[in-house]
Amino acid sequence: PTDAPTNATTPTDAPTEPPVDFCDSEMVAGDSGFSVGELSVNCDIQPDEPNVNYACSVDNADAFDCDFPLTLALSTYPAGNHILRVRATDPATGITTTQEIPFSVPDLTVRFINDSPAVSGSNVTVYVETNRPADSITCQLYYPPRSNGVSVTVNCTETKMATFYGVDGDPRIRVFARIRPFERARTVTTLWVHPGVCTTHLINDRIVVDGDTANIEFAGTVPGTTFRCRLDRKPWFDCTTRLKIPNLSYGIHKLKIRPSGADCALALPRTFSFTILN
Repeated sequence: PTDAPTNATTPTDAPTEPPVDFCDSEMVAGDSGFSVGELSVNCDIQPDEPNVNYACSVDNADAFDCDFPLTLALSTYPAGNHILRVRATDPATGITTTQEIPFSVPDLTVRFINDSPAVSGSNVTVYVETNRPADSITCQLYYPPRSNGVSVTVNCTETKMATFYGVDGDPRIRVFARIRPFERARTVTTLWVHPGVCTTHLINDRIVVDGDTANIEFAGTVPGTTFRCRLDRKPWFDCTTRLKIPNLSYGIHKLKIRPSGADCALALPRTFSFTILN
């Protein structure tokens, strides 16, 4: 037909592809810059079209309806790298586009607030804070950090007090922490506790050996101190400042003496060596 159109034209109101990057994001540090903080996201794919529908998902989790600005608490995700996916759908045109926003969550961190714990009599008090909220963490504090040491399980909070009794010579406190249910237990940090001035010394600076018997006389630097002693690898026992040990075998022996009174909670044992020649 002579009246057939010679040229096809594109309608001026045809839908156009949306931009690839339509979201801005930033990491917001937590209190004092120590806690893991938040991921803040703001998306606006079509500023002139308020009816765009948004759905969000993290990694392979189910999608959820999301509004902006959107804030994700990083403490709710395990340590490592993650991807936030934002899907925008224009109901008028049916066009859907997705932007991926990578973010990372740092490892669990626990730190001692003070380098030196408070000491009162036989009690040692330490203050601990973590970069996760209290309801997601279990902490164990060990003093000393050995299999036969004191272990206390606590809920780590922004400021946590833990008190230990019966310090046994090792001047360290270690924290093991675990995020439920994501991460395994791990050693996070170690605090060295200074033993102070409570110690022992030998009278006349020597141990008197008579045949197979050792005669030890010693004193403590703090009046009224009680003592615990250990010969070689035998168990610890209560001892006085005048100690007689008979029936010893030939060779070199080691005697450890540790103050154990209320004012000597952080005292380390001292080791004294002597030799039986018979």
